[in-house]
Amino acid sequence: MRLKLTIVLVLLNLGAFYWIYVLEKQSDPKEAYLHQTVNILSNASGVDQIRIQVKTAQRQEERVIARTRTGWEITSPYVWPANDNAIQRILTQLQFLEKEVSIPLDEIKRSGQTLADFGLEDPSIVLSYKMGEKEVELKIGAPTQLGKRVYLLPPGGDAVLVVSDELLKAITIGLAELRSDRVFDIPLFEVRSLTIEQGEQRYRFEESGDKWWLESPIRVRADNDKVDAALGQLTALRSVHIVRDLPSGGEAALFATPYMRITLGGNNRRRTLQVGAPVPNVLEGEAPQRYARLENDPASGTIFTVEQKPLERLSDPADRLRQRKFFVFNPAEVNGIEITEDGKSLTLQRLEKRQADEKESWQIFRKEAGGKIVTQPADTEVIGQLLQSLRVLEAKSFASDAPSGKDLEQWGLAGPKTRRVTLRGGTEQTLLLGVDKDSDGLYAKLAAEPFVYKVGSLILQQINSDPLTYRSRVLDQSMAGARVVGLTLTDLNGDKELFSGKIDTQKETWTTYWSSLPESEREAALNLVDQLENFRVSEYEDKPFKGWPDSTWRYRLSVDYFLPGSQEGATTQRVYDFSPRERANYQLGGSSANGLAFVLTQPMIDALFTLTFVQDAPKLPSTPEGVEKAEPLPLPQQSAPSTQTSSSSADAAPKKPASSDGASN
Repeated sequence: MRLKLTIVLVLLNLGAFYWIYVLEKQSDPKEAYLHQTVNILSNASGVDQIRIQVKTAQRQEERVIARTRTGWEITSPYVWPANDNAIQRILTQLQFLEKEVSIPLDEIKRSGQTLADFGLEDPSIVLSYKMGEKEVELKIGAPTQLGKRVYLLPPGGDAVLVVSDELLKAITIGLAELRSDRVFDIPLFEVRSLTIEQGEQRYRFEESGDKWWLESPIRVRADNDKVDAALGQLTALRSVHIVRDLPSGGEAALFATPYMRITLGGNNRRRTLQVGAPVPNVLEGEAPQRYARLENDPASGTIFTVEQKPLERLSDPADRLRQRKFFVFNPAEVNGIEITEDGKSLTLQRLEKRQADEKESWQIFRKEAGGKIVTQPADTEVIGQLLQSLRVLEAKSFASDAPSGKDLEQWGLAGPKTRRVTLRGGTEQTLLLGVDKDSDGLYAKLAAEPFVYKVGSLILQQINSDPLTYRSRVLDQSMAGARVVGLTLTDLNGDKELFSGKIDTQKETWTTYWSSLPESEREAALNLVDQLENFRVSEYEDKPFKGWPDSTWRYRLSVDYFLPGSQEGATTQRVYDFSPRERANYQLGGSSANGLAFVLTQPMIDALFTLTFVQDAPKLPSTPEGVEKAEPLPLPQQSAPSTQTSSSSADAAPKKPASSDGASN
């Protein structure tokens, strides 16, 4: 009895498990989706060809798209690369086509209907595809009354399916959307050469290492950035329209006089574009275009149009794409600069560092008329600016690639007046600079190369054989570390003392000494002391101090310095003369001890201006003729207050700026 009960329970459990399995399988959305999917295409990667036949009352057209080694390609009605995204959409629709209703053909016949009632007897669209030798055909009929659905007769033809119209939309897109609009199929990173032919001229560019070179008609460096930009425009060039109805004269007339021929070279492949006549009547809103075709390509027989503007940027490539920075060197490797001009020579030398953290320093090395060798500290910042200006020197135009002797003389590049700049360290190079005899234009040339360039004339301001151009902007190197302990500012116009002060460094500072001054004057005085303790000039004047007339100088500043290591109380005096401030950023200074005239730095100009400026009283306009003069009202008479004189020490407080007639600017 127990055995029978056990067997019954086992059978009931098996039955329960079976129904649970069936119910789970029916409720699986994936299984349900696959049940609704029409298995027309199981493997999209195996499709070799797609054929779409479209028949309407107006036209009948067949589109054939074939898979090639380089991708999908339209082979009819013309030959052209296909749009991969559009082809992928068609294959996806075929692979995952969903049926909503399936109507068996037997049922259709019993109801008295035929395939013509569904638009499938002579369908307007027939889609077929090949997989090797196997060809599969689908007929797409009329749309259903519900909308967004169409009737479809699948391979085998045993039932009519009602499916979404997404497949219909995918295969009936326009040819402009079905084709790719790219002209060149070589990606930018693969391009290794560029050839541009225009008229009788042929220009060839090749990449060598990480640099581009113009190899023909001459070998010179090309501008990497400009060549990359040009290649970017070419690889992005798009075909605007496919020309199916040629104008009168046919293809030969369109390319009788080619506008341009462009060849891109990649990895073991080349693509050549021939550009012909302009398109006479472009559509409204479109840019000017030209007819074009590809050479030695499966699509060679297809004429299309391209925009003209990107091609115009490639005209005269030897000028547009050539490297304009011709003086190539590494400033860090330069250890000597020799400048020669009109028989005079000057050498700038980089000094070796004694310690790793020591600042870079240069010196001026020159020979005087008697043969004496003279060295002076040079200004590192000025020399750094010179090297930077030489490194970025650009050709405004390319004057000649093969100049004659007469050309060099005309441009001032052959003769004693030629400026020569020789850089030593690394590879020695010499730059020649000359001024045109007629136009005063500046021309440049490297001594080791034949090419002549026209350049901007501003570089001449930094290149000459005058040592003052490169002299250290620290006025007096012997005063390094000195402290200002006294100063007197005098107006030479009337010999009036404007400002003075003297401190005992053991007891006070300039900040405490000038604490009673108004804030603006105190800040100006402290800034003046800071500038004097490290007296730098903006630039030196060519004319020495003695060459300037006495009337040039309006103010005199006498400064007492305490030098490090000096005995207590011992000072060294320096006297500086200054002109009135001529402009907001220009004021002349001079030192009789150094024999130099110079332009002050802006902080020094600002400090002196505050201490010397007095606003002139405004001038009243004269009374016009015929107008009666106004008489001032009499003021009430007051008795004069009594005055009391108190003595004060003249040295007890600093003297404030006094009135200085004519000091305003």
